[in-house]
Amino acid sequence: SGEMIVESVAASALARLRGLAHPAGLQTVTLSRGVEQGASFAAQAATQALDAVGQYRVVTAAESVAAARALVQSGHPVPSDLELAWLPADMADRDLSEDLARAADALDPLAERAAQIMSSSGRNSSA
Repeated sequence: SGEMIVESVAASALARLRGLAHPAGLQTVTLSRGVEQGASFAAQAATQALDAVGQYRVVTAAESVAAARALVQSGHPVPSDLELAWLPADMADRDLSEDLARAADALDPLAERAAQIMSSSGRNSSA
């Protein structure tokens, strides 16, 4: 079913996150036949962090699709402040790829809103 595929997509993203969570600093390499004792893995760590952002988006989008569909299908009202304009009215079992893409796109305005709330409450959103 469509929802099972969404779960598989989320599971795959979680598996990639587990791999990306391995600290880059635990790696070692000997340079110049041992004359230099180490090398920075900062670039690797930065790449892992950037890759993780994409995987978090996939997982969050999948969770959003599953939760929104569950609310609608169970007859519960969807809170208006959840900004679910991306949710199609069609709740039939179908390919949910477009729903995932819409849910992922909806994360940017939510992140901006969260940043505004944090800045207005005196919290530093860049910390």
